[in-house]
Amino acid sequence: MVKKETKESPFQQDVGTDQGISPRDNESWMKSRHRDKFIKMLTGCFGKVLGDWHPNDSCRVISAIERLLFRSIDTELLMKDRIYTEGITFNFNVMENVGSDDLFELLLDYHPNKWDYIQDEFSRKGTVDFVYEDRYLNSPLGCLMLAQFIRRMQFQFHLNFRSIRIYVSKKDFHVKYDDNTLKPISKFSYPESRDKFLCQCMDKIVGQPFELIDKNISHTRSMRVSNGEYELNIHPEGGISHGWELMDRSSTLTAEDILRDPDINIQCFNRLAHSSNRKGIPYVVEFKPTPKEENHQESPAL
Repeated sequence: MVKKETKESPFQQDVGTDQGISPRDNESWMKSRHRDKFIKMLTGCFGKVLGDWHPNDSCRVISAIERLLFRSIDTELLMKDRIYTEGITFNFNVMENVGSDDLFELLLDYHPNKWDYIQDEFSRKGTVDFVYEDRYLNSPLGCLMLAQFIRRMQFQFHLNFRSIRIYVSKKDFHVKYDDNTLKPISKFSYPESRDKFLCQCMDKIVGQPFELIDKNISHTRSMRVSNGEYELNIHPEGGISHGWELMDRSSTLTAEDILRDPDINIQCFNRLAHSSNRKGIPYVVEFKPTPKEENHQESPAL
């Protein structure tokens, strides 16, 4: 399960309590002289009409009114309703180093309360279509991290893939290496070598058929998971492998070594967290209802 967060709800600050009255206003009213004056006035009015009326009776009436005016709204339910009707967007910068197989779990550590709502929805309806687009997916490490990310997401969110589509580009293959002994962070020399390696990674790690589609992609790097009612969009700046290097720079690990061990967990160094601006690797996460015109569209089953 995703870790629970005890921090303040993101809607806590602007919700408060019913009738637009905040808890601070409530406390101020309870301690104010206006309340005492109101009790005296109420006692006088009811005393004239009913005769037998005590200030304690006025206090009981006031207390009943206060319970109506100042009753607390369950902000957790309000947040849930807003997320499921309007969606939610949040962003963060990954600053930690990570194992290649642990990236998805690391993302869940950022704003875990929001991830909980997302997980609840996909646990309820987990048959999904998965799409990833990345123009610069051109290294063994990138292919490995994508396949491991998909597997971890499937496990954490209890997903059943109806379709998996990965859009890549055949551009930007300039450096000429021996693709059989390629280092994990080096670029493939040919798109065909990348495609073959990615297919092998997906087969060994995810174990489900998928479509690998050549597309004229711009600079978009995005991941979309949709169950027909809601969709989750994850945008890693620069692509899933952007900013990551091998922790062991003297490693002799090759692309072939990766394929021999589908459970490999390569320790990765977060280069952007240690660069001059130290900003880390930016992510934007968006969860929202699927547009109505897309709700009825079914992808072909795998």
